[in-house]
Amino acid sequence: MAIDYCVIKYPALIINHYEELIRNLQKPNLHDSIKRNTVRLLQAVSIPEKHEGAVMEICFKYLQSPGEAIAIKAFSITVLCKLAKKYPQIIPEIKLIIEDQLPHQSTAFKSRAKNFMKSLV
Repeated sequence: MAIDYCVIKYPALIINHYEELIRNLQKPNLHDSIKRNTVRLLQAVSIPEKHEGAVMEICFKYLQSPGEAIAIKAFSITVLCKLAKKYPQIIPEIKLIIEDQLPHQSTAFKSRAKNFMKSLV
């Protein structure tokens, strides 16, 4: 959590560490707090182009996972929304996943989903 807050305030701190962050997110059985704080961090920084694909894949995995914590899913929506501005071809897949999960999700998820849908207009 401390890294999250530091990077949000000073984004340049993370520039040389994206590969390590991504490798860490790809580990199995990673604690929710690590995933949550890392994805929160990713929504606040500019992701280098060479890492966008890996980040996109991770966020799609989190968004689709039925057992994933709501905060992780909500932050993943925000990261994917940011990437969708550059890669609009991912929008239909994000919408499909969101619409499929919407009836069964929390208020936080619904709020992020609503903001995502509004940002597409």
